[in-house]
Amino acid sequence: MQHGRYNIYTLIHKALRANMFDVLVAVGRVDDSDSLAVRRELDRVIELLALCQAHLEHENTFIHKAILAARPNLHLITAEDHLEHERAISRLRGDVSTIREVTEAGGQAPLLQLYRNLAIFVAENLQHMHVEETLNARILWDHFSDEQILAIEEQLVAALTPDEQFDALIGMLTYIAHSERIELLHALSGQMPPEVFNQLFVSLRGRLEDTYLDRLVMQVVSGSAAQEESAA
Repeated sequence: MQHGRYNIYTLIHKALRANMFDVLVAVGRVDDSDSLAVRRELDRVIELLALCQAHLEHENTFIHKAILAARPNLHLITAEDHLEHERAISRLRGDVSTIREVTEAGGQAPLLQLYRNLAIFVAENLQHMHVEETLNARILWDHFSDEQILAIEEQLVAALTPDEQFDALIGMLTYIAHSERIELLHALSGQMPPEVFNQLFVSLRGRLEDTYLDRLVMQVVSGSAAQEESAA
C-alpha cells in the first residue's frame, strides 16, 4: 500500500532486488580457482537473467498493455527500458558463455568483466524499478481502481506456471517487511488450498529465523481464526 492505494510493483520488486544483490555478490566473491564453484555461480546468473526476462515480458503483456490502453499516446519510458534490458540480458548471457568456454579449457575465467557488466545491469534495474513504483504506479492509480489493478495482477499471476507462482511467493515472503508479509499471508490463506498454504511455511524454513517464523505462523493462524469467528 502507498498513499492508500495498492502498488502492483512493490512486493515482487523487493524479491527481484534481493535476488540481484545475492547473485552479484556471489559472482564477485567466487573462488575463481575452482571451476565447479565458477560454473555453479554462472548457473545462478543464467537463472537470474531468465527471471528478469520473464518479469519484463509479464510487465509488457499485462501492466504496460493496461497503461497504454488507458493512455494510448503516452511515451512510456519503461517500455524503452525493457528493450535495453533485453539487449543487456543477451550480452550477459554471452559473457557467461565466454567464461564457460575458457573455464572448460582450463584457463583463467574473465569473471571481472561479467561482474562489472552485471553490476551495471543491476544498477539500471534499480533506477528502472523506482520509476515503475512511482511514475507507472501513479498512472495506474489515475486510471484504475485498486480492484482493477488487482485484476491485472491476477491475470499476470494466472499466466505463470504453478511452480513459478510458488517460487515468486517464496521470494516475496522472504524479503518483504513484516506488515507486508502478514497482509499477504492473510490474503493467501483464503485463496490457497490448506496443504499448499502450509507448504509456504515449510519452504520458508531456513530463509527466516525459526523463532520469527513460528511467531509469524501464530499471528497468521490466530488472525485467520479471529476473522472466521467474526464472520460467523
